[in-house]
Amino acid sequence: MEAAILRAESRLSELEGLLNDPGFYIARASEAGSLMAELETTKKAVPALYARWEELSKIEAASAD
Repeated sequence: MEAAILRAESRLSELEGLLNDPGFYIARASEAGSLMAELETTKKAVPALYARWEELSKIEAASAD
């Protein structure tokens, strides 16, 4: 789960960097729409992954008792 969270956070950072770079729109404007959609999806995925990790941690802690 940690690896999935790290990948999602890394991709989120990468997408934000790309979309905040004015040069991106000059060279790769045709990709902006799909990358913005991916950014929104990834923004929603990160908290969902954290929530799932918390759920799994609680299950693990309960089974250890």
